Amino acid sequence: MLESIKNIFRNRKLRKNASTAPTGLVPISSVRSFAVFLDPHESTCETAKDAIVSYFKSRGVQGSFFYVDLRKIDSGERLITPIETTITREDVNFLGIPNKEKIAMFNERNFDLLITLEKNPSFTSEYFIRISKARFKVGRRQLEGHPLDLVITDPDGKEISQAESFKAISNCFSKIQ
Repeated sequence: MLESIKNIFRNRKLRKNASTAPTGLVPISSVRSFAVFLDPHESTCETAKDAIVSYFKSRGVQGSFFYVDLRKIDSGERLITPIETTITREDVNFLGIPNKEKIAMFNERNFDLLITLEKNPSFTSEYFIRISKARFKVGRRQLEGHPLDLVITDPDGKEISQAESFKAISNCFSKIQ
């Protein structure tokens, strides 16, 4: 019951704040900036980040990495990701909607390309995907309403890492002219 009520409010907020900017497949040669959402708890997170940096640096494209870490952090624990680009439990309300500061920090960067390598994006990640004005949005799982322009899914019976997903995505980029 509580979850269905939350979903009603979430959907209302998404409809109100979702970007209306047109999106579609865009050649990487016309991309000037990117944003990537990574799962900081997956073992290949740093490997994926290094591959992404290398790929885009060779093309002269600047970008940012974002992390959604909604776990309850004990007083002795520390984040393993930069606090500025990590959305924590303290940065979201009870619906999972980020606070104004995190939204402003994300929107002021005005990305051309948005990639989410999270296997199962949280509602918070989905919120950022939907409010993004990026011209090209890529992910590993299509979300309701189809906000992603390109989706790379895991092969049947095999779960691939974020690093392997990015390799498949970069192969697709080379085919988009």
